[in-house]
Amino acid sequence: MYVRRIVACYAMKDQKPPGIYIITVFCLLFLFCGFQNMAQCPTSEKLARDFNNIEKNSSLTDSKRLKEGYLVKKLFEQCHLDNDSFYASVVHKMGLYEFNNSNYTAAIQNTLEAVRINTAGLIRSSKRSAIKSYFNLAFYYQELAIFSKALAYYDSTIMLGKNFPDTSYLILGARLNKANIYFQQGAYQEGAEESVAGISYALARKDSSYYLAFLNQKAQSLFFQNQLTKSLTDVKHIIELAKILKDPYQLASGYKIRGFIEAKNRQFKEAESSLKLTIQVRSQQTTDTGQIAGDYNDLGNFYLDNLHNYAEAKKYYLKALDFAKEGKDSLRLSRIYSNIGLAYFNENDFAQAGICYNKSLSYLKVNTENNILLNAPASRLNVISHKELILEIITNKTNLLLKHYIISGDKKFLNACLQTALLSDTLITQMRHEQIAEASKLYWRDRTREFFTNAIEACYLAGDVNRAFYFMEKSRSVLLNDELNEIGAFAYLSAAEADKEQSLQLNIIKEQQELDKLNDATKEYSIQQTKLLDAKDRFEHFIKFIEKQHPTYYQYKYSDDVTSLHDLKKYLSANQQSFIHYFMNDTITYVLAISGNHSRFIKLSKDVFNSRLTEKYLAFCSDRRLLNEHYPEYVALSNTIYKLLFEPLKIPKGRVIICPDNFLLPFESLCPDKTGNNFLLDNYVFSYVYSARYLLNKYPRYRAIGSFIGFAPVSFEKTMEMPELTKSAASLRQIAQYYNKPKLFIDTAASRQNFMTSVSGYIIVNVYSHASAQTDGKEPKLFMADSSVLLSQLQMLKKPAIQLVVLSACETNVGKNATGEGIYSLARGFAAAGVPATAATLWKTDEQAVYTVTEKFHENISNGMRLDDALQQAKLYLRSHSKDKHLLPYYWANMILMGKADPINLNPGINLLPWSLAFLIVVLAVLLLLYKKKLGKIVNTVPKQ
Repeated sequence: MYVRRIVACYAMKDQKPPGIYIITVFCLLFLFCGFQNMAQCPTSEKLARDFNNIEKNSSLTDSKRLKEGYLVKKLFEQCHLDNDSFYASVVHKMGLYEFNNSNYTAAIQNTLEAVRINTAGLIRSSKRSAIKSYFNLAFYYQELAIFSKALAYYDSTIMLGKNFPDTSYLILGARLNKANIYFQQGAYQEGAEESVAGISYALARKDSSYYLAFLNQKAQSLFFQNQLTKSLTDVKHIIELAKILKDPYQLASGYKIRGFIEAKNRQFKEAESSLKLTIQVRSQQTTDTGQIAGDYNDLGNFYLDNLHNYAEAKKYYLKALDFAKEGKDSLRLSRIYSNIGLAYFNENDFAQAGICYNKSLSYLKVNTENNILLNAPASRLNVISHKELILEIITNKTNLLLKHYIISGDKKFLNACLQTALLSDTLITQMRHEQIAEASKLYWRDRTREFFTNAIEACYLAGDVNRAFYFMEKSRSVLLNDELNEIGAFAYLSAAEADKEQSLQLNIIKEQQELDKLNDATKEYSIQQTKLLDAKDRFEHFIKFIEKQHPTYYQYKYSDDVTSLHDLKKYLSANQQSFIHYFMNDTITYVLAISGNHSRFIKLSKDVFNSRLTEKYLAFCSDRRLLNEHYPEYVALSNTIYKLLFEPLKIPKGRVIICPDNFLLPFESLCPDKTGNNFLLDNYVFSYVYSARYLLNKYPRYRAIGSFIGFAPVSFEKTMEMPELTKSAASLRQIAQYYNKPKLFIDTAASRQNFMTSVSGYIIVNVYSHASAQTDGKEPKLFMADSSVLLSQLQMLKKPAIQLVVLSACETNVGKNATGEGIYSLARGFAAAGVPATAATLWKTDEQAVYTVTEKFHENISNGMRLDDALQQAKLYLRSHSKDKHLLPYYWANMILMGKADPINLNPGINLLPWSLAFLIVVLAVLLLLYKKKLGKIVNTVPKQ
């Protein structure tokens, strides 16, 4: 400090007057006073010790400690002491006291100051101490339900803590709290993965308490992902270990999850016993009133959802209220009132249900003036972190308003219902953006299905086709739309960033493939699972960084614009097509038919049409023997489905686009009469799409190096146990004749490596091979000569110039069905990679039939036909050239077109600019030469002087 005073004195020496002697005397006095002040000021270390003594004084209240602490902090500032780790420790603790006194802003400001000091890189700063501050910041934001910031600061705790082994307890706490946040947000896959990482870390440090806590969190997350067997395995271990460790809290949680699983398996007596045992253990051996309130609430949910005993449910909800009020837990109070409202709703006491829903919203500080017709603005609801709860309340309110309208016929309830449904939709969109893992997104796609059903029902009752179309689109292929958005957003990254993103994605796929090879009961599985989670973690952090650095990338990636009905009609009119939207769930099916000048909206109950009809129909189509032996039964079923799903729509003959939902069947094979001689194929040209957004999506056009590439492995690696396709090479060569300079990979050349490295550069791709749908939950795969291409690996096809992929293999349009997302097939994999059209199969193919259809399809394409027309004509050709004119649909209906049906420009995209410039230069040179010659002639004709 005296250095600063000397500098001040020398600065004054340059000032005139007074004289140099007067200045010197003044400086000496100034320095003397400075030394006197320093003598009165303690060191920063001494002040930090004083503050520790204040903390240890048990006679002081938190508010008194806070007051004394600010006096110490003020002395730091008055003495101009350096902002070192000692000062940081004081402001860190001041942050904690402020938080305990509910002064959240001051708590965060103090803790941020501690972080700033300890991460400044100065000699007397302490990065180790900064870890505690990061953890506290995360915890404060978690308590404030600002989860995005809480997660970010927990990540900082984990990343910095890796450098300091003695801070492992903070890393364990950070991971457990992260897992809990993910669980609260409904991001169950992320919660399970974070728990797995925590389990690995706890085992390495032999921390049984944290191990047990992570195992419980994992079991809960697995349960909500419907992975009941894995969850139950963990639960048995939890109960056994919790008894050994004498941990009543974790024991109670284990009993609760066991009760959830038993209820899901319809073991209701066992579930009731487990849930009551949860309350007994927790209430007798712990004092956590909030958790006890949650236990009573869960027991009430059991009676509500499983036994439909609403009186008993309310009895336990009221007990839950008592404990929640004791703990002043507004979040749990909100949740419990929402559940009580649902119980009243099921008892048809709609007035009480409305009162409870409003009460529930009030605990989240959402004011609706106790009027069921009013809603808070979306901007207010979107800032509430517990979106799964607010979504549940608003969805319940939507159902209540719909029921009010059905009973009263009063349009004000229907209008309010539609407005509330639109509000719910914004919450669903926001939730999707906050989730990263696909499994979590799919879970919530399934959970929101009932909401979309009620929203479309309200539109049906209101005769509102525009909004019905909007909700159908919002319920359809949302994840696919996100993937296509990401392809567009990719253009806003630098080459280095794009390469890094792809590298991180490839690493995830590689680690997942290694995990799939292992038995999940082995130690190697756990090690590999940790590697996979690390790979996902690196990718997640990179994406968050990119989204922050490139706002345009973020906006494009999360664009959620829905195609308007007006734009779709304009498209259909220009292309002379009709569009049929299907929405189907367990109880009801809605069908919306749209053309350029009219719309038709119908509703079918489950008694009239249900999924069993489509399953039975596909079983007929895909079984040659069954069709032969029971053809009249097939015809009757086909005609029934035609009369239900197609005839009432009065679609004009011609081109039709089908947007299916939870089913995919070849409409061209439906019989419009009961003779079995006629099919819709004769008068209609069908194509299929995932959504209208997918249809109207503007795909980026990348330059192609050729028009056609084909793959025909013919024979396969012995371990694959696949039969040879002896005629595939000849068929592929026949197809190649229709294109200019085709590229063919046949026999061993049709390898996985050649496929992945070459396919993106061509406009049309054809694959003659085998495929496996893997409907048991594993990935669909396409077999090459040496190995297979998995569905997930199609993400690696960056910047494809492909406009059409023809998969002449078995079941390439088959896979796991995901509610609202469609079939996770190889065809969908190409769509997600940015390929606008794929022709793929619905069942095992007949070899000769698929060769004939594929060859004719390509011949028609090369002649400039639209893709849907080309495929229809190829099927008609097969039927007309068959020995039996009543050729079974098994042979010709298998392949369908998914995506855009526009004719394909087979010009591979030659860059004409250099040629144009060269031509222009040549023309100018010729003109200049001609001009000079003409000028010379003129000069020669001038008379000499």
